[in-house]
Amino acid sequence: MQDETGPAGAALTLANYEAYSRFHEDLNKILHAMASHLHRYASKLTSLQETLSEIIAHHQTFFGKAGRSSNDSQFHRIEDGLHQVSLQLRPIKDFEHELEKKLETILALVRPTI
Repeated sequence: MQDETGPAGAALTLANYEAYSRFHEDLNKILHAMASHLHRYASKLTSLQETLSEIIAHHQTFFGKAGRSSNDSQFHRIEDGLHQVSLQLRPIKDFEHELEKKLETILALVRPTI
């Protein structure tokens, strides 16, 4: 192999090249594993959000009209609690989306250049 300049400007020997190549492969595997976990996390959050929306709709449909006069404060307390959970889920999903975008950028930057 000819003398080429590596990432730090040092001469790139065969041993250095192999070590750098292994490191790069390991880093790619780790980043792809992170991407996979993040994707699973996103799908679980979406499922949670859908389930919560269905619970809110069910609560409003079945408990919103019948028996509300006797348990009005309890109905509102439960409804407020469900909406609060829904509101707290939004920033979590936004953060997950931001992490996903950053990981995609990192993966693009770490693509093999050798």
